[in-house]
Amino acid sequence: MKKLIIIVQFLFLQINIFSQTAIDTVWAKRIGPTGYRIVGLHLTKDNNNNIIICGSKKQPGISDSSYIVKLSPNGDVLWERSFHYGTSNVCPAINHDDLGNIYAGVTSSSPDNAKLVKFSPDGDVIWIKDLYVISGVTKISPSDIFVDSASFIVAAASSTGTPYPNHFTIMKYNLDGDTIFTKSHHINNSNNCKPRGITQDLNGNIIFAGKNSPPSSPSSKWNTVKCNPQGDLLWVRDTAYGEFGGEAMSVVTDNMNNIIVTGAKGHLLKYSSDGVLIFDKGLISGGVTDTTFGERVLYHNDQLYVIGLCYSQFGGGATPYSFLGKYNCNGDTIWTYNFSYEGAMTMAHDGAFITDSNLIVVATTYDVINDLSVTTLFNFRFSGFDNIADVVSERSIAVYPNPAKDEISIDADLNIKNIIIFNMTGQVVFNENLNTKQIIINTSGFETGMYIVRVETKEGIVTKKFSIINK
Repeated sequence: MKKLIIIVQFLFLQINIFSQTAIDTVWAKRIGPTGYRIVGLHLTKDNNNNIIICGSKKQPGISDSSYIVKLSPNGDVLWERSFHYGTSNVCPAINHDDLGNIYAGVTSSSPDNAKLVKFSPDGDVIWIKDLYVISGVTKISPSDIFVDSASFIVAAASSTGTPYPNHFTIMKYNLDGDTIFTKSHHINNSNNCKPRGITQDLNGNIIFAGKNSPPSSPSSKWNTVKCNPQGDLLWVRDTAYGEFGGEAMSVVTDNMNNIIVTGAKGHLLKYSSDGVLIFDKGLISGGVTDTTFGERVLYHNDQLYVIGLCYSQFGGGATPYSFLGKYNCNGDTIWTYNFSYEGAMTMAHDGAFITDSNLIVVATTYDVINDLSVTTLFNFRFSGFDNIADVVSERSIAVYPNPAKDEISIDADLNIKNIIIFNMTGQVVFNENLNTKQIIINTSGFETGMYIVRVETKEGIVTKKFSIINK
């Protein structure tokens, strides 16, 4: 594997604010080897807050290669890898396990197939697996990867050939790459099913979001699809917006197993765990716009954050600018915030995560001087905005014993305002307003199982898990 020299260049960041916020730019970096077009498509972090970006790189006259780079929490390059087979490779999906191993989905236009690659934390290849439903019959295009403690799930579109043409496909593997199951679902007899994001709820149910196009129709519909832990279909919800419909791009669940979705056409949707629509709201204050695209939705301390693109906030021009939006759990806009590199076309992708009080975002910016697309990485810090603290250190809240039998104690550094306990079906089993730093809760009537406790202080909200064992 040929090793590239990475050049990291600090750029001047021009920030445009149209709603008063207090967001500081800790740093902004341009990442990529000299002379290459670099497109960063997705991003994740490991347990040490190291940043891993995947996408593609291309040198003039040479076909695309997949591209993966690992950076420190400060954005310094630790290593980069380029995985290449066939022609025109791209790496659209990446995630990591608790040990820091990295799982990447790689596609190629020729041969017409895809691969899974597992890297060690140091970037060494551990294994490579072919990705298919039926060998030699179906083409698989991975779009997202979700990893839990013992397995990982790939969301993919399977296309051409039989018996799985144009399906949403869920592929679950153990961490050694052995197949646990593969399930494909043909949504609404569509001729173009395409998943974009995947997640799991607290009960292990699998939720993915994407689009499908009805037969003989140019319009597409948003799809939100829920499957049980074995990949069997539970329900589908689809919504069409305007002439061309758009597509759902990202999905996340909250601590009550509600499902939040965003995507093209500037919408933010929330469903209950049973698929009942709770709200459908616009991402930009003033309503929904066809020129707004939600690329990634995050759930953090009972708040929602969306990273996306907007084409119309700067005088109605066609040049896209990236935006951040913060919304409460009812979908109401708290603030929105646009940013770009020196006014250049900057397109945020579906890679973002929150760590402590920082938001890390990957984007692609067009370098006019060198006529290249380059990967840009932003580190924003939230501090003191809206008189709302987004982050309360989990170390400031103690829940013990865990597991518990007849009672649990909850201690906090600050006075507790409210405590809510949910069971794993989302039912509230305890809810009390307080003004104390410590409480002992009688759990003798709780059934055996896992619970979530939501603790609110004046500085914000912390959620923690605990379990009740057999008595």
